[in-house]
Amino acid sequence: MPLETSYPGIYRGFVVDTNDPLNANRVRLIVPQISGTEITNWAWPISGTPMGSKTPYASAYDTTNQPASQPGTANSTVTNTAKVITLNTFSEGYGISIKDGSKLTFSYKGLYNIQFSAQFVSTNSSLAKVQIWLAKNGVNLSQTSGVVTLSGTGAATLPAWNYVLNLKANDYLQLYWATDAPHVYLGANPVSLGGAPDTPSVILTAVLESGYLPSAADPCWVMFEGGDPNFPLWLGTF
Repeated sequence: MPLETSYPGIYRGFVVDTNDPLNANRVRLIVPQISGTEITNWAWPISGTPMGSKTPYASAYDTTNQPASQPGTANSTVTNTAKVITLNTFSEGYGISIKDGSKLTFSYKGLYNIQFSAQFVSTNSSLAKVQIWLAKNGVNLSQTSGVVTLSGTGAATLPAWNYVLNLKANDYLQLYWATDAPHVYLGANPVSLGGAPDTPSVILTAVLESGYLPSAADPCWVMFEGGDPNFPLWLGTF
């Protein structure tokens, strides 16, 4: 676009292309007030997570007991077998969803903080080990695994930790667990004391930390460096 007029203000536009060849969180836009239907040059982000943008986040949990059972069977318990952790309730969120009952699915690229807690219960006095880990797009993620132990009938433990991960749009995460003892299960509301609320078997949350990138067709706030429409900048979505 030739520089005929300076545009020092903030304008409404919408994203048409996010496939930045520099992988620098740039986008191409249409800004009708400035250039009609003409597509801009690549617009640089003002900051990693622009002010005014809707922050992608999610909170989900599961209200069922999850035993060490062979998938597809009713009662056959197995040990040393990977089991996906399910999530039957999506509490709230934006830009992140639960698919197929276990896949935490991300609509936007960015750096995310992922946190979980899981309530494991034993029905036997024997010592039991439980291992928990994270998978991305169906592939186990290295160095995400941890081990906890339970000992005693009715014993319960609540492992909880977090991950910080760079994710792309449409990536999905799943939690898995395995145990060496068939008498261990993920327990929902194993005990209630003093009028405490229900206990989910698992809680999983996610929130964007930085590196937000909008999707095509998202409405976007736009400025121009030095007022020059040849040098667009995007501030955030609305």
